[in-house]
Amino acid sequence: MEMFGAFKIEGEDEQEVKYCKVNHDSNIEGIFSNWELKRTGLLLSLTGSDFPDKEKQKEIVKALAEVFASTGTWVFSDAIDDVGEILREAVLEVEAINDYQPVVIGVFPWNTVAEKIVEKSLIPKDDPVVNTQFTHFIFVDDGIDVDEFRVKLDSTISSSAFGTVDAKIPVVVLYIGHDVNKKYLKLSVVNDHPVLTYGKSKTQMKFTDEEFKGKEHLVSSVTSDNSIEYANAILKSVIGANDESIDSLRLSIVWNESHDQVASLVKNSKRWKNETYKHTLLNFALESDNGKTATTLVSSGIDLVQFCNRHLIDLFNKIGNDVFDKKEFDTLKDVQDYVSDATEVLLDITEGVKSKEIAINCLFIWSIFSLRYDISYQFWRLSESKMTAAVFACKCLKRMKKYTEDDDRKSRIEWMIGKYDHRSTWILTKCYADKKNKAKKCLVRERKVFGGTSTLLMANQNKVFIQQSACQAALDDIWLQPLSTDETTNPFWKVMFLMINPLFAGFFLHFVGQDSMTNGNGKQMCCGGFAWMLKRAWDYTHSPLVKFMYNMLSYLVFLTLFAYAIVFSTNQSLSAVNYALMVWVFSFVIEEIRQQLVSNDDYITDIWNWIDLLALALFIVGEVLRNISLDLARIIMALDFIVFSLRLLHACTCLRNIGPKLVMIGKMMQDLVYFFIIMMVVVVSYAIATQSILYPNSPFTWYTFYKTLKIPYWNIFGELGLEDIEDVGNCTNDTMAGFGDLPRCPTKAGVYIVPIMMAIYMLIVQVLLLNLLIAMFSFTFEKVQDETDKHWCFLRFKLIREYYDRPFLCPPLILISHVMRIVFYIRRKRVKHHDHCGNAFCEHVERTECERLIRWERMHAEKAKLKKDDLKRLQESSLSGAYTEIRRNLLIDT
Repeated sequence: MEMFGAFKIEGEDEQEVKYCKVNHDSNIEGIFSNWELKRTGLLLSLTGSDFPDKEKQKEIVKALAEVFASTGTWVFSDAIDDVGEILREAVLEVEAINDYQPVVIGVFPWNTVAEKIVEKSLIPKDDPVVNTQFTHFIFVDDGIDVDEFRVKLDSTISSSAFGTVDAKIPVVVLYIGHDVNKKYLKLSVVNDHPVLTYGKSKTQMKFTDEEFKGKEHLVSSVTSDNSIEYANAILKSVIGANDESIDSLRLSIVWNESHDQVASLVKNSKRWKNETYKHTLLNFALESDNGKTATTLVSSGIDLVQFCNRHLIDLFNKIGNDVFDKKEFDTLKDVQDYVSDATEVLLDITEGVKSKEIAINCLFIWSIFSLRYDISYQFWRLSESKMTAAVFACKCLKRMKKYTEDDDRKSRIEWMIGKYDHRSTWILTKCYADKKNKAKKCLVRERKVFGGTSTLLMANQNKVFIQQSACQAALDDIWLQPLSTDETTNPFWKVMFLMINPLFAGFFLHFVGQDSMTNGNGKQMCCGGFAWMLKRAWDYTHSPLVKFMYNMLSYLVFLTLFAYAIVFSTNQSLSAVNYALMVWVFSFVIEEIRQQLVSNDDYITDIWNWIDLLALALFIVGEVLRNISLDLARIIMALDFIVFSLRLLHACTCLRNIGPKLVMIGKMMQDLVYFFIIMMVVVVSYAIATQSILYPNSPFTWYTFYKTLKIPYWNIFGELGLEDIEDVGNCTNDTMAGFGDLPRCPTKAGVYIVPIMMAIYMLIVQVLLLNLLIAMFSFTFEKVQDETDKHWCFLRFKLIREYYDRPFLCPPLILISHVMRIVFYIRRKRVKHHDHCGNAFCEHVERTECERLIRWERMHAEKAKLKKDDLKRLQESSLSGAYTEIRRNLLIDT
């Protein structure tokens, strides 16, 4: 029977190591059950002798550490000296980087090693055996051949219940050194255990006995100086053994083997028919960010629709808590709602995933949410809408960045944004260079797998994508729609001149589509030319450009009336102008409500909407105060006029030379806020110091606060006021002075000290701080100036989008349009599904044409191959990766 015990190693915590003495009757499985060891996916039996090559030692350490970390391997070893040091360094490296302690079991004869150790109550830390980082010991009793026992030990563990349920634990005998222990290696080969040697050529390992014929494939050697090849040699030795009872496919996936290797193992695997087994391997490939393996498994016959219906909820539940406002998911509808809230994309999976394209899209979205770049890239390549998928990835990642506080995670997000920005713009540029009209069609084509939106709508916050020539060309068409963009037939002056009488638009302007007095079917329109004129006038007034110009004219009329009212007619009694302004403002309020309802979160983030709300609030307050305090009402209305006038700048955003300047002003205002904090510290401290020196014992009044801050503030702009300190004539020492005719006299000390303080103060404020502010403004100006086109294109996109959706009547007549829209909405209220399509930004395309566009876009997208440099940042050792534990768990999964 076996004998269990333990001994302690000296040190601060006096680590305790368990051991077991075995004999002929020992139950090997019982030993490991007693120690309660975790399951394993690989068994390495390490032996060896002297290995003095220090450079190769480092590479072997890296290889062993990689294997230990990724497979959760058990190690049986009798190594000390050089090989023991290699084992020790590999264990320490895994523990330091992964917070994971490998199971390393020392196997030694009782009479040569154990007696020297067990007899001592406390083992020295530098003992050559203990120093090898063994977690457990097995001591072989006298009379038992250690080599035979080790082979029996390897075979027993391989066939035991310490691995997966349906497969043996693969065993690899690892020999490091120059002198060969032929007996142990021969016994291992006889028992079909593959033997791998480091530092020994295979030719010297040949066996001549007849019993080894046909087993030469079990012996291999590696002499390379590369740690990756060392680690891969272990996998190859397992696969080369051709043992069907070992799950070589699972092991090859853990080691991220090549497509051909995995495909070959899939083809020959008897377990591949099991759907649960398939899903387990694909689930592992997804979670470990093993993109090539995932696509290999998918192409080998995994039903993605079935997989998503079974595992998509679990995958989303495993996403980190720092992705948006993540919650636990119980149903696919929860996943759908979560994705819709976070990205405004409706997956439509409430009743389950119904097609392969939707399944690919779901897994792509999951990979973006979980920042698994390799998986996202491979599923992006499988997507039918690659350009839209890349734009979606950028949109999603930019939102995720706002919820992320970890710097490393932010850096990875920014890197991924750059990659998908490049892909989306690259595809669009190539498409536009090939066929311009087709490229514009692709931009506005409905993408059903992304909730029925279009690429152009998806990119509503992507300045890099909107800047592209194809997007701007598409926006040109929408801006003038249904007018032709041909400047020779539709010059700008002619479009503006016809605003006087739109009925003549059909005679002088060229429209896209109908050019004669016929309807869409080629038949003569009823009522002759008058109906045709009305149709053309209707189309003309619905052009976003024309709507924009009508609204600007209306707004100028409003400002003119407003200016007249506050300058010439500010009385308690209301005039006709006041009533007209009220109707105008009421129409503004209704329009703001409409914009808020249709734009969701985008409304809150737009600064122009905040200006609108402020202007409307001030107008309402001013009108309410008219009968309470006319002077206060007049002041508020005057301030309100300024705010309403600022709203005119919004119309300038479509101008290339002015739009970016407004962006500069906005960013400079942000700089001014930070600068103001610094300035206030200096100004307030100086103000209080000078007031206390010049006028001590001042009364605690608002006038004192006002006077204290007034002079230092105006000092900044050159109003020194030294005459009030040095040349004061008639004054009084009364502390309450300042409210009467005579000013208060400054103190004698203050007359001399304060001018000196002022000189230092002016030096700091005017020379240092104001130049700092100028430098900040200059930096902001240069930064925006370098991206002038990007800012202008984005501002133009927002303006065109706003006026495309805006009713064609301008305020205050816009109220009529709102009433009409409410009536139409009530008539369509039975339609439950919200569809993005039906406008120039998202057009429904017939099936045949849609398939042609998909093939054409795919042709250009497939040229966007992943460069070798793209993955340099991701080629990190699994020791420092986030998926090491996932890799270990796959091999011991039950």
